[in-house]
Amino acid sequence: MISVILSALVIAFSLALFLYWFRYSCILILRTRTTADFSSSLASGSDLTFDQIQRELESGSTEVDLETFRRCLEHDYELISSLLSRAPAITEQFSQLEQMMLQADYKVMQAWDTASRRLFRQPSRRAIAEMSAIVAFFANVAGEAGVLASEA
Repeated sequence: MISVILSALVIAFSLALFLYWFRYSCILILRTRTTADFSSSLASGSDLTFDQIQRELESGSTEVDLETFRRCLEHDYELISSLLSRAPAITEQFSQLEQMMLQADYKVMQAWDTASRRLFRQPSRRAIAEMSAIVAFFANVAGEAGVLASEA
């Protein structure tokens, strides 16, 4: 009986450490900056809204429509994901592991936002901010890889 409890504790502790490592790694990836910001040019050239959403969230305004932001971010994420899937030299700027981790983090933040809307009757501002940061990171990688030049 004690060995079962100890095994459960070890598994729970290992899972907690893995989740901590995953979140910390995703935050480190998102904080990585390039010398030039390609995401803004991609946003303006492709009618994406993540750039504007980030500015409004960072302003601290309480008069923001998080539901609209969530829908716009989902659209931006799908568009940038399809651009990245067709990018010729994407692996030079972005490892497959980083891409999978950030995609998983985006899905986790979507799930947290959904749970927040159902449990607290309000979307999670932090989840939407992180989703926006992920979309901006993907846009920067796409811009750096020359996605718009390859689409022309």
